[in-house]
Amino acid sequence: MPELKGQGFDQLLKNVIATGIPFNAPEVAVEIRRDDHLSTIYVDLTYQPQKGAQGEVSGILVVATDVTQ
Repeated sequence: MPELKGQGFDQLLKNVIATGIPFNAPEVAVEIRRDDHLSTIYVDLTYQPQKGAQGEVSGILVVATDVTQ
């Protein structure tokens, strides 16, 4: 989703990759494109690192649940 660029989510992801520490935040405001215009929604956001046999981060599970209502 290109509209997410500049909203800080890439830096949060890089931090989880570098540290291996999960990130969880409720009701994060996100600007997304819907029906050809930007809308603000709110999501419960989780970045959960997946670790390999030696404890290295091998992937990140990203869960964003729309809780706007």
